[in-house]
Amino acid sequence: MAREHKKQVTVLLEHQEDRRFSAYCEEKGYKKSTLIAGFVREHLDKEASRHE
Repeated sequence: MAREHKKQVTVLLEHQEDRRFSAYCEEKGYKKSTLIAGFVREHLDKEASRHE
């Protein structure tokens, strides 16, 4: 199976939000990009199920 190409997205956060997000990811052991991708996927899945 061919490797899926992933698209890069830039996210802009206020300084305080970035500090909180960085601290949370550090504490929980998450990569920021992986966590954000999960948030987007969950949100889109939730929205799709609301419109079925």
